[in-house]
Amino acid sequence: MHPIQQELAKAFLIALEGELRVAESKNNIEYRLTNIKKTGRTVFEGKCAVDNRPKKGCLIKPVFSFDNDFQFRVENVSENEGNCIVTFSPKNGNGNCGIPDSSLLFREAIESSNFEKMAISTRELGMSGKLHARVLLGNQPLSPLVELNNFIPFKEKLNKYQYSAVVMALTHQLALVQGPPGTGKTLVAAELSLQHNELGRKVLMAAKTNKAADVMARAVIKHIETTNAPKELLDKILRLGVKEKISPDLEKYTLEYKIGQHASYPELIALKNQKNTSIEEIDETKAKVQKIDEFIGKDRAAAFLRNPLAEMKKLRLQQRLEELNHNIEIIDAKYWKLSTEIKDYIIKNAPIIITTSYQCPRAELKGIEFGALIFDEASQATVPEAAMALVKLKDDGFLTVIGDHKQLGPIVMSDHTILKNSLYDLLQRRILDDKDTPPNKRARLTLRKQYRMHPDIAEICKVLAYPEGLESANLDKTLRTDASKLNGCWQDKAINPDNAVVFVSTEDVATQETKDKCGSSLNVKEVETIDNIVQRLEEVGVLPSQIAIISAYKGQRELISDTIKKYSIGTVDSFQGDENDVVIFGITRDNMQGAVGFMKDPNRLNVAVSRARKKLIIVGNRKSLSSYVKNAVFTKFLGAVSKNVVVIPAPEITDEMVFNHIDNETTRQTTGDVDDRNT
Repeated sequence: MHPIQQELAKAFLIALEGELRVAESKNNIEYRLTNIKKTGRTVFEGKCAVDNRPKKGCLIKPVFSFDNDFQFRVENVSENEGNCIVTFSPKNGNGNCGIPDSSLLFREAIESSNFEKMAISTRELGMSGKLHARVLLGNQPLSPLVELNNFIPFKEKLNKYQYSAVVMALTHQLALVQGPPGTGKTLVAAELSLQHNELGRKVLMAAKTNKAADVMARAVIKHIETTNAPKELLDKILRLGVKEKISPDLEKYTLEYKIGQHASYPELIALKNQKNTSIEEIDETKAKVQKIDEFIGKDRAAAFLRNPLAEMKKLRLQQRLEELNHNIEIIDAKYWKLSTEIKDYIIKNAPIIITTSYQCPRAELKGIEFGALIFDEASQATVPEAAMALVKLKDDGFLTVIGDHKQLGPIVMSDHTILKNSLYDLLQRRILDDKDTPPNKRARLTLRKQYRMHPDIAEICKVLAYPEGLESANLDKTLRTDASKLNGCWQDKAINPDNAVVFVSTEDVATQETKDKCGSSLNVKEVETIDNIVQRLEEVGVLPSQIAIISAYKGQRELISDTIKKYSIGTVDSFQGDENDVVIFGITRDNMQGAVGFMKDPNRLNVAVSRARKKLIIVGNRKSLSSYVKNAVFTKFLGAVSKNVVVIPAPEITDEMVFNHIDNETTRQTTGDVDDRNT
């Protein structure tokens, strides 16, 4: 085993421990639950405030507890008469796990099991003798090309970059595909998965997030439906994961749905009904035993006559309880065996499984290895996160890593910078370090033809991130509006369909950034400006579903969400992977220090502008930003988006407004004096 491989894996493990410690130290979200009561064998219910409630699926534990095993999973959160009803159950399924009080303060708990899964997988990768592990962690040279004969794509009209990417990934056991926004990287992943399947390889498609996994699943399904790919694959595609976290439109591809369609499913239902019947009889029998105890205890005078019969009946009932509990154990064993057989059958016969890396260690996939792994959005995944999927690949399997290092990378809280190296970064370094392979033969390719954005928007992306340029497909990307309703106001100049990129400047109106209680930036006047723009967009025929509003700051996002409804609203980081016809990007920052925070990151700016398909509207104080900000990246960005500027006119101040203000102020002061005297 190459020592570098083990040392690098050890470095990732040390960094992972540091990440867990930081996560635990920052995890101070608390919830007060009252009226806690047990509503089932392993289910509890409590009330909490509407404005301070846990999220469904999160872990919580009592503040007094230092035992990580004493944790509860939030099963459901619903509103009822001004309160939130929180249903939760023990994480370990222990029905004897009691709640000592009816009112408790809970703290949100860290999913330490995720860190454990990453640590186990990283350790396994470090000790692995598999090709992809040795190359990624041990500096072993990349493998030679694999012969490919008679390649015929299922989709006839792949562009030259997409075609080359698929061929490259089929002829290299480790391949890297850079997919700038809108270039069809998910289409490449779908075509590649079907090609691997055609060559007899079982395929695992993985990503860090459920959103990315859902996108891949839809792409594969659409590819099968719209190309000459075998249609019978549709019934076998498996989107594996937690049902609640998978998009509802993919329900028929989930494991739970497929179990319900299996021929043996009625047997499972019959076993479940048998168990429920037994549980009901247990409850009835326990009630009878309790009545006998009460009967014996009440009338002691005649106890010598009644006790023998009552005790005999009680003994028979207790024997029946033992029989019923034994039956339930047998039913549970049969149910587990049959359900396991059904799951194994579905997974074994699924040619393509699509999931997140966090789901790869689950029990159903134990012992299953894949001939090909396609890891999407790999530039966001740390190596330990990716390792959970990488260890599922066969010794001679094909690994294709897809992402874009010019967009946002992994979010890391600790000081261990090694975690900021994504799976994409790691493979890219290995490929670039390979001096023995000519550049034109290296397993690295960039998709350069984009189909998402108006060419003017793509030009900004070129300035920020892609100096080699992006080709734009010949598609109509003009925003459709009702021109008869345009009247020349500043809002109409901002939404003018002739200009795909517009900077709306607040330089002539009073704007000022402030901070919320958490220290996040927000800008009230900017939100008012955005509100004016979206209202006007609706008035000229643009649907709310066509509009997205993003900010780099959580505080501003929350302020927008509280002020403006109906639209897709998020931070730049949360919006990566999404797109919309119209995107309004609020800069938020407006200060004399020239501080723009993490918006000086070209990757974050690239993500912000590349979400728009037809219209990009930037809102900010151009005068202040151009005067005070000295950061080269942000200055470049400002120049690129300022070709079409609309300055919001300052409100006119008339004599009537001035004198009305003076009169109102005088009245207010007089009224205040009277109130003071009365007090």
